[in-house]
Amino acid sequence: MAAVASVLEAFQTDAFRRVKIGVGKDGAKSRQIDYLLSPFDASDREAVRQSIQAAAAQVLELARTLNCLDRRQQHQNAVKRPEPL
Repeated sequence: MAAVASVLEAFQTDAFRRVKIGVGKDGAKSRQIDYLLSPFDASDREAVRQSIQAAAAQVLELARTLNCLDRRQQHQNAVKRPEPL
């Protein structure tokens, strides 16, 4: 089972954030599989490292933002509102 399919099955929803890193296309699908599953060339390793660092930073920022929004919503829900007249 593909990685995303197993996540979809486990969560029973597609309502989650995903981080994707593009790898380009290398012709026929059978060659793409070999390309994706092969080790990175030494010349590509720095670009891959930078891409992973950038993706990780974005995930952390997303988590901070969602946590902040969640705390703000909890605070708003806790604030007592005046009774309607």
